[in-house]
Amino acid sequence: MSGIAVAIGGSAVLGAVGTATGGFGSQKKAKMPDLPPFYEDPLYQKEQDYLDLFGTNMLKGELPDFYSSLGKTNSPEFQDLLKMTNRDTINSVNENLVRRGISRSGVGLSTVAKQVADTGTTLRWQDYLKASTEKGNLLNTGLNTLSGVRTAAQNQQAQKNQYAAAKAGMSIQIQQMENQQDAANEEALSSVIGSSISTLGSLAMMKYLNTKTPTTTPSTTPMGNAAYNSLMDLPNN
Repeated sequence: MSGIAVAIGGSAVLGAVGTATGGFGSQKKAKMPDLPPFYEDPLYQKEQDYLDLFGTNMLKGELPDFYSSLGKTNSPEFQDLLKMTNRDTINSVNENLVRRGISRSGVGLSTVAKQVADTGTTLRWQDYLKASTEKGNLLNTGLNTLSGVRTAAQNQQAQKNQYAAAKAGMSIQIQQMENQQDAANEEALSSVIGSSISTLGSLAMMKYLNTKTPTTTPSTTPMGNAAYNSLMDLPNN
């Protein structure tokens, strides 16, 4: 077989290899789907900031005007109540003295003063207890508010961490799939090229020896048949 014949036969084999293996490079790799971004309610952070400030101010005793009387003694509301109570007490004592025929001077004035003082003392003690109870309630409300803010923040962070972990896990799986696909393509391509080169060598030797019935059956693959037919059609030199 001449050098021209070998070259033509080699071209046939290479062409067959290119036809059989051309599909490997065109295969699309697995593409990672676009994951939706982590969704956060637009009101979440706004409410967190407001509740955090509200709870902090409540612990410091800085309340909105509507609640400003809570936790305080001798408030304007209490003063109004005390005045009305004293007035009712004085009227009641005076009416009782008149029914008994006791003068409003002397004993009568002393009785009125005592009743007013006793009533005022009782009311002021109740006002103190009320203010103390309200302060305790405000303290608990402030602490519970900040605790709720902290719990909500921890839950939000846990959700973000879970989302990030799931996204990273999916990325790793996609990368593993791509690596396995690349390895399989390389192995298949190497096998096809090796088989084609072996077929080319066998056919060239048979043609050179002018063997009519080859002891080795040519490859039954389209590449082997193409190479064999090309070589067999060449003239002997």
